[in-house]
Amino acid sequence: MRHLAALLLLFSLALPAWAADDRNSEVEVSVRVDGDDVHVTVNFTVDATPQEVWAVLTDFDGMAKFVSNLETSAVASRQGNVVRVHTKGKARFGPLQFPFEAVRELTLTPYERIQSKQLSGTLKRFEGETRITPTAQGTRVTYRGDSTSNQSIPFIVGPSFIKSETEEQFHEMQTEILRRRMETGRKDK
Repeated sequence: MRHLAALLLLFSLALPAWAADDRNSEVEVSVRVDGDDVHVTVNFTVDATPQEVWAVLTDFDGMAKFVSNLETSAVASRQGNVVRVHTKGKARFGPLQFPFEAVRELTLTPYERIQSKQLSGTLKRFEGETRITPTAQGTRVTYRGDSTSNQSIPFIVGPSFIKSETEEQFHEMQTEILRRRMETGRKDK
């Protein structure tokens, strides 16, 4: 159970939701647990440009300011479009806390895709991909993460816990995208 929290951070590369419309959809999360393997998909649309979405999703040094279960997030190294990021945090489930830590290598294709692979950390294995697609309503964010835990995941608690925490993280990112967009819009006027 201790390692479930690590899954949450790594599925991100989220504040309570406002009423959804075509431009700002609810965050849709699907979790499938197969033994020690966890597969997560996330989809949402936000009323922002791909560049505005990209700025938030790749704000690795600032991510702990707007993703509530992160204590620290920092770029460890950068070579061209490959970035190594060290993250540390705690996920909470009622009164319980689950610490997690990871060093991830991310390959960035600006405004289109972020590929992520765990180099070290709480999980045995993690790989993920985030796609950013412009639409008539704004930008669609599609995320897929596959991981292997270091221990068995209780079926009753595991999937619902992972889903809840993943929804929260992506809602927080969606909220930050809109906050920055509004802030920029006010400066432009």
